[in-house]
Amino acid sequence: MASIQKVKGKWVAQVCKVGFPRRSKTFLSKSHAVSWSKSVEFQLEQNRVYGYDKTLLNDKLSTLIDRYQATKSVFKRSYDKEVYILRKWKATPLVHMRVGDITVTMVSSLVDRWKSEIKPASIRNYCAVLRHIFNVAINEWGYNIDNPVSKVQMPKLTETPIRRLSRDELERLKKIFIERQTKMRWIVSFAMETGMRRGEIVNLKWDDIDRTKNTARVSESKAGRVRFIPLTPTALECLESVTTQSEYVFDTTNNAIACAWKKLRVKAGIKSVRFHDFRHEAISRFFEKGLTIPEVASISGHSTPQMLFRYAHADQSKIAEKLASW
Repeated sequence: MASIQKVKGKWVAQVCKVGFPRRSKTFLSKSHAVSWSKSVEFQLEQNRVYGYDKTLLNDKLSTLIDRYQATKSVFKRSYDKEVYILRKWKATPLVHMRVGDITVTMVSSLVDRWKSEIKPASIRNYCAVLRHIFNVAINEWGYNIDNPVSKVQMPKLTETPIRRLSRDELERLKKIFIERQTKMRWIVSFAMETGMRRGEIVNLKWDDIDRTKNTARVSESKAGRVRFIPLTPTALECLESVTTQSEYVFDTTNNAIACAWKKLRVKAGIKSVRFHDFRHEAISRFFEKGLTIPEVASISGHSTPQMLFRYAHADQSKIAEKLASW
């Protein structure tokens, strides 16, 4: 039952229904108060008859995406990445559809179309975000629907080869940095000495550097744990060579490093070398220098030996030299 009263020049609407909490709202005009009351009464009646608000099924996917971005994504460390993915979904035909009408077949057809345009890993990331949006809508927002993404078959990941840099590639890299004295020289060298990820290097601040202990603190890591990286003489040389007035050591961005490296590797004639390969190289060198598994894990941030061994590749020529000396 709805009641509308004028209080101090404004219209106060109240809706009371057995089995539901009382709801009220204040409006400047009586017509708005009446309209709101009727809408609330209809929603409550839907809940009484069906056990949920059936009108929610008329909401478009765009409504869910906007609400998710405003209430969930904004609190995540991966906010920028997730917003990019949400924009991708907003560019699809599904965004204009009612959530109650979106089917597994529709999402599957879109995924099939993407397979010829987008990498499998990206497709899986896109679908993971949409799957989570539907899960939140179902479990927290009262949408009585099935998750149309859960039953969609995801494309298989192509196994990215984890490799070490050859001596020829290292020489080419050294030569190009002699010719081109840029900040990238120190960034690449620092990556190979520390095994830090690109994002961790970008977020490294001068306050994270402990000159007395020769360590660098990584406070924003993939695993979400703080760890301390021992700095080798070469790594310290990189820090000494960087000239920046910023609070960040290398004063750059993820995208800037990615673009700069793409150009550099072409000029150096090592197109197959990815920036992430420097992390592989560093971890393998740590093992070759005699560090134990716990010691390497404390530097790399890996939580299990299985993951760590994926990155560790011994130099077979050095193993042969050790065997020959027996």
